[in-house]
Amino acid sequence: MYQRLLRTAFYTSLMTYVLLLVLEYKSPGFVSFVFSPHLVLLLAVIFGTLYASTKPVVTRRQWYYVPALVIGLVLAAIVWREGTMFGEFRLLLSLGCLLLPVWTVSFVK
Repeated sequence: MYQRLLRTAFYTSLMTYVLLLVLEYKSPGFVSFVFSPHLVLLLAVIFGTLYASTKPVVTRRQWYYVPALVIGLVLAAIVWREGTMFGEFRLLLSLGCLLLPVWTVSFVK
């Protein structure tokens, strides 16, 4: 029962946010002078989190982590090689790029 309500609230708030952004893009200030459209995005995140917590958890095999780790290694190598302008933060950014695909797979599962 609550799952349908949360799904409807999530999709409605998400589509409302997209519509408000399009209106704001077409006519700057049309929406933002009245209220912040990002409040609708906050509602979409809340409803989406609640909706995702009611869905049954599907377990996946561990081999999904292998492509994510390969992609992370490639991203980390690119950031390390091309990121000399970041100076000391290059190591932190490379580690973040290495772990980001793995975290994404773990959150999706």
